[in-house]
Amino acid sequence: MNLEFKKIINTFISNLDSFKNTYKDYSINDVDTNIIDQQFKIILLQFNILYKKAKYNIKIIQTNLKLYSYIYKNNSTHNISIDRIYSAFDFSRIFYIINELNEKGGLC
Repeated sequence: MNLEFKKIINTFISNLDSFKNTYKDYSINDVDTNIIDQQFKIILLQFNILYKKAKYNIKIIQTNLKLYSYIYKNNSTHNISIDRIYSAFDFSRIFYIINELNEKGGLC
């Protein structure tokens, strides 16, 4: 794993309480930092977000030396969003994406 990515993941985890306080309508749980190495992708972090009675599975994946967030609804095999992560503060976009998708498409 890229050391820069490890630092981003660790910063997110150390600020998890702050994210929980900032985004109170979203319940963050089941945080898993076990690294899963799949052929060309490395899953560095997984967690769930409960929002308006819907469950979203978030996977932070390293692929081609880049870091991305993948958002899945109700453990679907199809992601509903892929977003590039450059720093730990980019994790806040996950909440905005979930909210925006719910506003536009009724995903809850």
